[in-house]
Amino acid sequence: VRDGPLSEREAERLRTTGPLAARAARADAGERDPARSAGELGSPGEHSSADGHGSAAKHGSARSGAARASADVRRRWTEEEDARLREAVERFGPRRWGRIAECLPGRNAQRARLRYNNFVRFSREQRHRPFSAEDDALVLRVGADPEITFGAVAKQLNRGNNAIRNRYWLLRRHSGRAHVER
Repeated sequence: VRDGPLSEREAERLRTTGPLAARAARADAGERDPARSAGELGSPGEHSSADGHGSAAKHGSARSGAARASADVRRRWTEEEDARLREAVERFGPRRWGRIAECLPGRNAQRARLRYNNFVRFSREQRHRPFSAEDDALVLRVGADPEITFGAVAKQLNRGNNAIRNRYWLLRRHSGRAHVER
């Protein structure tokens, strides 16, 4: 257990990947976090990793906190990236996501597929058209029935899975119904 200065290796990691990675590396090595011991990040009995989201094992991730901090930098999709994604899907087809992701630096195949299927493949008019009363009734029926997936209704209504799921939870929130497990 150390409260002293950083080793050369830790200092290099801090310079290259930021404070969360160095703190996570210390936690992975079983060392006490000086910031936590000083009370900066929360109560002493609070169990969370340096990234504030719990341990890697708790979330099913095999990566250490250091790898997670440097690899999972979240950023918004730009219009330019959406255009490149659209062009790559036209060129390679909507099944070769690994090849498509190569055209999008910093994005992987899964992120490209999700972005395309939930957003890019629909026009602005399709994404922003209002839900009808019949659509809302169907979405509520599907949400209450665990046998039917949101994806099946999304295809029927020509919308993305996320749009249907988001609409369901919005309707539930506004209807004031008791929470029902799905």
